[in-house]
Amino acid sequence: DLEFTEPSSFLKDQVDAVPDITMPELAEALQDAHGLSATPEALSRFLIREGYSFKKNTGHERTRG
Repeated sequence: DLEFTEPSSFLKDQVDAVPDITMPELAEALQDAHGLSATPEALSRFLIREGYSFKKNTGHERTRG
């Protein structure tokens, strides 16, 4: 069974499931799941408007623990 999830819910679910997901990874997931193309910058603006906040990693890599 395929379950339809609207793109905005999909994006929030992805960030909730994988808190350290990068915006390029999120853009790729959106393309794969919904066939929609969005820039990492647009996704970041959308999520910030939705109340999410992000710590910028100036090393351009995920923070490792």
